[in-house]
Amino acid sequence: TELAVYGRQTKRGSSWMDTIFRVPQRRDPNRNRKPDVAFTTFERWPEDRPMPYRGNPVDVVPDLVVEVLSPTDQANDIQARVNDFLRAGSRLVWVVYPAEQTVHAFSSPRDVRVFTDVDALDGGDVLPGFAVPMAALFPPLDEPVPPSPDDV
Repeated sequence: TELAVYGRQTKRGSSWMDTIFRVPQRRDPNRNRKPDVAFTTFERWPEDRPMPYRGNPVDVVPDLVVEVLSPTDQANDIQARVNDFLRAGSRLVWVVYPAEQTVHAFSSPRDVRVFTDVDALDGGDVLPGFAVPMAALFPPLDEPVPPSPDDV
């Protein structure tokens, strides 16, 4: 992924997939979440620190979390995931809407930036220098067929 390339090239951190993270909450200090993708800087998880055994939650809160919306996801569940990560200390959460080809970037529960096909998705202060054209992240959409006069 673009995040893995960024981490290797800048030597700032590494990306994670299919990983369960401990994201402690005030009312649930043992809360675990499994984002689609995450990025953790080497300040939070040193490069030479061994990876935990499969299935055990990683005891670090990722700097960046990526959640890709699926057709079965409920809006309140996605927002709960965003809030859990931000409250636990994630600095940026990207929610990817494939059908709309947009990314909502949360740096706090109230601070969201929406990226569309004309933008370059950037990592802000969390991933300095990271930018990828949004159009490169999504396949081209079929153009809608205009209705014929007979259909109207």
